[in-house]
Amino acid sequence: MLAILGVCTLMMAMGLHRIEEGHVGVYFRGGALLPGTTEPGYHWMFPFITNYENVQVTVQTDKVTNIPVCHVPYSGVVRNQRRGHDYV
Repeated sequence: MLAILGVCTLMMAMGLHRIEEGHVGVYFRGGALLPGTTEPGYHWMFPFITNYENVQVTVQTDKVTNIPVCHVPYSGVVRNQRRGHDYV
């Protein structure tokens, strides 16, 4: 009886997982996508049978810097302002 209780406790602990803030949990069973998602927080799944992934749902903003500036004169020759090379 004590062994069964130990196995059940171990299974419950292995199935506990956390979905991060700004993510949703997506679940797979046998490689097939299960319907629905879970919100951030602690959740339980069947270990060894069900797998999950954290999927980011918040917007990520990136900053782009050091963009090379080119000048196109009326002659049709493009001059790279950073390196001084001419391109036709």
